[in-house]
Formats: sequence, structure tokens, C-alpha cells
Amino acid sequence: MIRRAFTLIELLVVIAIIAILAAILFPVFAQAKLAAKAAANLSNLKQLSLAVIQYSDDYDDAFPLAVQYVTQVEQEQVYLPTATTTLTTTPYPMITWEEGIYPYTKNRDIYTSPLASAPSGTGPVYQWLQEQYYGVVPEAADLAYQTNGSFLLNFPYINNGNGAYLNGPFGSSFDPLATGTDVYNVSSLTQTTIQNISDVIMISDAGAFDMNFLTTNTSPTGSATTAPCAPGSTPNSWGSTSMYVGPWPRKQQTGSFNGGQTCAFDPTVDGKVIYAATDGSAHTIDYKQVYTTASSAGQPVLYHMWVGSTQ
Repeated sequence: MIRRAFTLIELLVVIAIIAILAAILFPVFAQAKLAAKAAANLSNLKQLSLAVIQYSDDYDDAFPLAVQYVTQVEQEQVYLPTATTTLTTTPYPMITWEEGIYPYTKNRDIYTSPLASAPSGTGPVYQWLQEQYYGVVPEAADLAYQTNGSFLLNFPYINNGNGAYLNGPFGSSFDPLATGTDVYNVSSLTQTTIQNISDVIMISDAGAFDMNFLTTNTSPTGSATTAPCAPGSTPNSWGSTSMYVGPWPRKQQTGSFNGGQTCAFDPTVDGKVIYAATDGSAHTIDYKQVYTTASSAGQPVLYHMWVGSTQ
């Protein structure tokens, strides 16, 4: 039997078929990979929510504090427990809620989102940046405390100085560096005091552990059609220096959101927000469903973060 080599035409046909198959299959593989990452992200949030609930079971049903303001020495006991030197790159001395629930997770990998790039750095810097992928919603009293007679946060989610439309379950400890006479500790809410617990966001994709609500240096900007953006955030001295405030649509993003890292917000932005509710369930919701409008003032409200009876 006589064997012969492929002709050039046959070889080109084979290459063309392979190229066509690759063009068809590669996008499918990419979509499957993205779907797997989204599923892993949902699983992370589910595990975090269950850890928060386990924490609350041991602490009279109360959620952990969003942030504990501490001294630098106390902070170093968490981020540098065996070090003999001080932190050289230090965010505002604070301990995040992730550290509070760590005894119930025993796993820092679930603090990072598979839908985002991995954190950089080593040691305490890496540990800190791991905690900036998922954020919790602060209690309204945290946002409404006054400093020198004016509201520290003054943007559309605050009701013209009359109180916060935004209201979540997580409190905070006393800020030792704040000024004014109305700065105080705010206790976290309990699960039993929250109405519609399956609809209220506990934890969601975000660019800071507190969604940048509590730790802004200056008031975020925003309007009825443009969500706020913080010009600078103290904890981000270990990360970026500009941050979109609120939950992030990390899945199926459209528009010029740009991951929130440069405050490139556009009212036409859409996407999916993955979050865990205060009952421990995990959900995916359209980004625009997270927000609604207050009928009394025409201002945007984080509807799915509202724990009050007037929702």
C-alpha cells in the first residue's frame, strides 16, 4: 500500500476546521469558567453569612461590629501577632468584621472574590487586602453621628441631615481619633430585630470591608442619578485611594463601572450583585434592584439594605 503525505490544500482545510472549532468552543469555555467563579463567589458569601450567624449565636444574637477602632498596638496584635517591629504601612488603626468571625471560618481564602484579581503584597498587607472584597452594611446610627455639628457623611443616602435612609445591621466601636461630642459606640443589631431578613443584604461584593461608608476621609459625592464615590478612604492606604461606595456588580457588568476602583460610575451601569441576606441565604440580584427611590425626597435608597419597618 502506497502512503502519501497531506497536500497543502488538505492541511489548510484541517487548520481551518480547527480554527473554526476553537472560535466556537473557546467562548463557551470562558463562559463556563466565569460561571464557575460566580458559583464559587456565591459559595464564599454563603459561608461568610453562616459564620456571622454562628458568631451571633455566641453573642446574644448580635451581629459582629463592622469595625473596631483600636490602638495601633492592638491592631498589630491581630495583623502582626509574632512581630517585634511596628507596622510600617498602616491603615487607620482598626480591626474588621472578618477578624471577628475568623474563629468560625478558619479560612482566609473565602474572604477574597474569585471574580476579582488576587490581592497583592505579603504578610499583614496581604491579610488586610484579603478583607476588602466583601463588605457589610453599617447601622444608620454609625452614619448619622455628628462631628463638629455636621454630619460626617453627607450624600444622597443621608436624609438631608434628618437621619440615614441607609440602615444595615452592623455597628462600630468608638472612634478614638474622631472629634466632637456626639461620637459614640453603636451596637450591632440582632437577627431577631430585622424585618424581612431574607431580603436585607448582610454581605455583598464590595471594594472595602464596610463598603466605604464608615471610613471615608471626606464626604462622598453623588446625586439622584449618580451613586456616590469616595475621593479617599483611610483603609485604602493599603490599597487604591479612590472607591465607589456601595455594593459592586462583579458579574455581567455593563457600562463604565470599571470595577469601582476609579469611581468610574455611570447611571447606565448594570450587572449582577451577589450577596448574602441576614437570614444566611445567598442570592444574585440585578444591580438596579439594589437601589430604589425614596418617595418623600426623590433620593436613592439602598432598598435591599434597609432594615427598618418603613421599607
